[in-house]
Amino acid sequence: LVFLVVLALLGLPICGSAFVVGVTEGRSALRMFETAASVLGFVTIIATVVLAVQGERCRPDVVRTANLICQETDVWGCGTTAAAGRRLGLGSEAVAFEKDIRATLGLENTTMLCSFLEEMCAAPADLDVNTSCICAGNWDLPVTPTAPTATVGRRLRDIKAEFIAPFPRRLAENPWTGTMGAFCDTWGGATDGDWCFVAPSSQCTGAPKSLHKSSRGVDLFVSAGPCKDSVDSRSQLVLVGFEMLWTAVKAAGVEGVAMIVMAILAAVLARFPSKETSYQQISDAPQVVPQATPQPYDLQMRFEDAQREAVRKLSDQTPGDVKLMLYGFYQQAQKGDVHPEEPGYMAKPAERQKYQYWARHRGLSTQEAMEGYIRTVALL
Repeated sequence: LVFLVVLALLGLPICGSAFVVGVTEGRSALRMFETAASVLGFVTIIATVVLAVQGERCRPDVVRTANLICQETDVWGCGTTAAAGRRLGLGSEAVAFEKDIRATLGLENTTMLCSFLEEMCAAPADLDVNTSCICAGNWDLPVTPTAPTATVGRRLRDIKAEFIAPFPRRLAENPWTGTMGAFCDTWGGATDGDWCFVAPSSQCTGAPKSLHKSSRGVDLFVSAGPCKDSVDSRSQLVLVGFEMLWTAVKAAGVEGVAMIVMAILAAVLARFPSKETSYQQISDAPQVVPQATPQPYDLQMRFEDAQREAVRKLSDQTPGDVKLMLYGFYQQAQKGDVHPEEPGYMAKPAERQKYQYWARHRGLSTQEAMEGYIRTVALL
């Protein structure tokens, strides 16, 4: 996402210079603009597609992680404390896990942790825990206990040692150790792959529910839906985050497409310029400078007289644009249309101005250029 933002910022000046390049129609500028816009546009579009695909792929994992944190905030010491104590006496492990969470997030006390969880776990307005495709938080022992062979009044630690200790811990010091079904995992049983317990009326697209009789004789429902892409989110904050991500992706994609379109237009304009700035055909053959067509005696004489008059009248106080107009008419009358290559950005401003005033008269005949020169001298 940071890379995409950098590309978008680099593309802004290119998009902003499109108007200037289009108005001046300098061939070298058009070529540079075409190259920069096309390269940056393609890279932006590729980065946008990659981010969109990766964002869509990671979305279910992010949603499931937030759902696990938010399905029982009591585990983290927020709200009532009964939830931590009811998990087979694993309250101490819940406290240890809570400390790890606080240390990871940089939260110094339980109040800060609970404030963070309150913001993160604010539910979407349309979330219905009874019908949404989310894990319900129900759990069961991973094995079916057998009838006790010794005394019936064994203490809790004996039950924990018999039913929980033989199974590897899935997370270090977490309140779900020794249980199954509270969140998505490969728990085994009749359902292949990842699954969890869901509400009886939950609705998960393409994932049917199956009945599971718990070790305590309670009817629980198993579904793989919350472990797939159809999972719903318990956190509005997560949904807002992804919405902001898609907004950035769409904006960058539009900018990338716009740069590609502008690069195509620049290429077309360089090859087929407008009438006022049409370029001569460039070839490897020697360029033949068009010779001035012999003009009637009276016009030629008036043109020469106007040149002498201009030398006499021109001074440092003469406006620069008038001098450039005389230069443009004179060059058009003597040499014909201006050469196709406009001076680049490294050329002196005076050279660029001379080119532009000469280019204004492109297409004028020698007679028309002479007449224009004579009229301009008369204004001095």
